[in-house]
Amino acid sequence: MRGILAGRGSALGEGIVPRPCVRAEEFMADVFADKLAALGFSLPAGDRAPTEALVRQFERRFRLNLPADFGSFLAHHGGKVGTAACPMSEPTPFGSSTRILGFYGFQDDEIGRTTALIEGAPDIIALGPECLSRMFWLHCTAPYAGHVVVYDHSRRASWSDEDFFKWPHLAPEIRHYLDLRRAGKLPRKPKGYEHVYLVARSFTAFVASLQPVSEET
Repeated sequence: MRGILAGRGSALGEGIVPRPCVRAEEFMADVFADKLAALGFSLPAGDRAPTEALVRQFERRFRLNLPADFGSFLAHHGGKVGTAACPMSEPTPFGSSTRILGFYGFQDDEIGRTTALIEGAPDIIALGPECLSRMFWLHCTAPYAGHVVVYDHSRRASWSDEDFFKWPHLAPEIRHYLDLRRAGKLPRKPKGYEHVYLVARSFTAFVASLQPVSEET
């Protein structure tokens, strides 16, 4: 996205000073900055700071075009760590919400090394770690471009009901997932996506959904 966001002010009125134009990427970065600061995310001291050049290098390496909102985010906030809760957008075998612990950046080539481990790369790239060793992914190609998902490395969708009920105090939302599964009412998934769960349909929507961690989340 290379559009220009012009200020509302008009130079036609006497004494009115027009606001300077702001590149769309800069506007998005500012929005992301406010949200991350409110959640307590920051770049660890001494870690490599992200730059637009590093983002372009990452795109060339994997021969992809990042979604515009994420490209802007990565250039300004890649590598920041913190903890935030986010709701899931579909029933899952691990609950109705999860937590992200940070966003992969360029320290020790973290985003590159982690993306290279994904079987679906570069259509999918690594976004950040989840609290129980699951991983957030970002789709970069159609038909799911921009979608943020969680990959469940434990492959709980393949567990039997008995496997789940071995755990005491099974959460109500997981019981609900099992009820839907038995009734055949879970969302249909394409082949290869059996253990991938939707969080948000755009990266911007994903960041907007992030919440401070509480006992409920």
